[in-house]
Amino acid sequence: MKLEVWKFGGASLADGRAIAAAAERIAAHRGPLVVVASALAGVTDLLLQSTPAAADTFARKHQHAARQLLGLGKPLRELSDAIDQAAREYRDICAAIDAIGHLGLRGQDALVARGERVSAQLLTAAGASMLWMTYSVSLGPRWGPRWWSRPPRWSTTGTAS
Repeated sequence: MKLEVWKFGGASLADGRAIAAAAERIAAHRGPLVVVASALAGVTDLLLQSTPAAADTFARKHQHAARQLLGLGKPLRELSDAIDQAAREYRDICAAIDAIGHLGLRGQDALVARGERVSAQLLTAAGASMLWMTYSVSLGPRWGPRWWSRPPRWSTTGTAS
């Protein structure tokens, strides 16, 4: 089987219902697959505002999607904690950028990286059995789901070991 690469843009990950549909498509796929998840619709532009209000909106939008996907219970609490952590990191980066007075390319990268990262976490929570990884210049690689203790080694066939 050939390795396939699917990209889910922001419009196809707009809310919990759209994320669930994407996760179903991923779960139904047979064969090697790489999934590229963009930030939810409108999130990248939101994060580039680098304001505390943007952090609040980011958290609300992702918490709402998480509730649509998971209902109540421990999985929602764990994902909510990850969303809150991403929003706190964003606020901290915004404060640093404000202190410096300049938003360079690394700063932009640091701001928007969490949009894709949380989007991938939402897809995983929705049932897409996948390892997610994001990479940003300033933050380095981030692997998930969090129960992976180490990044996998990839074989030439595209499967993790």
